[in-house]
Amino acid sequence: GRDDSHPPDVLTVPIVTDNMKASNVINLINSTSSVASTYLKRDFVFRIVTEEGGQYLFQAMNDSNMHDWIRTINWAAKEGAARRLTVLVAQAENKRKSGTSDDLKFFDDRQRKKGKEVRGSIYGVDLSELMSSGKIPLVVEKCIDEIERRGLEEVGIYRVAGSGETVSYLRQQLNRNAVNVNLGDDDWIDINVVADAFKQFFRDLPQPLLTFDLYGDFMKASALEDHDQRILAIKKVTKRLPTNNYILLKRLIEHFVVVTDYEASNHMYATNLAIVFGPTLLRPEPGPVSFATTMANLGHQQNVVKNLITHYHFIFDVESEDCDREREPGEDSIGDQEEDHET
Repeated sequence: GRDDSHPPDVLTVPIVTDNMKASNVINLINSTSSVASTYLKRDFVFRIVTEEGGQYLFQAMNDSNMHDWIRTINWAAKEGAARRLTVLVAQAENKRKSGTSDDLKFFDDRQRKKGKEVRGSIYGVDLSELMSSGKIPLVVEKCIDEIERRGLEEVGIYRVAGSGETVSYLRQQLNRNAVNVNLGDDDWIDINVVADAFKQFFRDLPQPLLTFDLYGDFMKASALEDHDQRILAIKKVTKRLPTNNYILLKRLIEHFVVVTDYEASNHMYATNLAIVFGPTLLRPEPGPVSFATTMANLGHQQNVVKNLITHYHFIFDVESEDCDREREPGEDSIGDQEEDHET
């Protein structure tokens, strides 16, 4: 038998150049690959099933090539899962040893060594600093504006990755001086680069946007079987977010609603956005069992984000905002009264 601990030495792959853009990106971590024995229309077809539940069919050149691909993909899936677990455990260990404040100090020191303007840093900075004025961070507004200007009909927006090198460069420029960055420049002509930089902003927050503290409550809310009770419970937990988190989450979900308005063109339905952003916006505190917890609750994490999008107006009281702003201090709004009695 073959040694499955290493990938095949040679695989037939298409030629890829730096200026080519992927039409689709598949997450192979924890995926499974096998012969599609029930698919009879073509020969040498194999199936990939991702951890998010997506299924993809591929046709190889011949039987040997097909099994090489299956073995390689399964090897990559195990390697990716092991590396992700290693990173999460290392992050948890670092946080236990040094604490969040030391992590931020390390970030600042690293920025100084690179000769960048630390005062203008955006990535990896707590929302209490970025939103001290109560306003949405500039990088968020700029990315949203640009994506809504020219990315709403881009197939797979947020799912398709941009060039890693270009994304890193854009991130550096935004960190240095976001005000002077023009996302309409030719440097960022691939809108997926802007989308990736946007995703990385949320991924790099010291705490996920929906917070470590409320993770368990969001999971319990998502697990409720009754649809109406589930949506109401998610709304109640959302209302308990810190003010800055709530303001930013509302703006983000509002943007996702706009993206789904073009789902016929971009193929990014609420479910797809939830798959992409669920683990970023909602994850447990790092620790020895955080990876297992994340995997066990993956469906619930995605379900929370999906429901935030599909029930945006109800969860964020969009229609009743004017009334809420005018009420007297201490007076319950109509929405609050309905929330307490709705079943």
